[in-house]
Amino acid sequence: MSRGPLRFKETDVRRFLRAFTKEGLPVAKVMVDSDGNLTAVVEDVGVNENNETEKWLVKHAHQRQGN
Repeated sequence: MSRGPLRFKETDVRRFLRAFTKEGLPVAKVMVDSDGNLTAVVEDVGVNENNETEKWLVKHAHQRQGN
């Protein structure tokens, strides 16, 4: 009994994970739906308290542009 055409390949998943790793985002898990769409769940990396940019982003995250 055939399962049908492949929706994704192992190389697709590796390439997907490599993109997150390259950006320094640790992936907790990868989910694949029946259509072959990949979804990554990223671990909470927290905020680097020594980085001024990250401090500013956290402080202003609740504000919307244009107000």
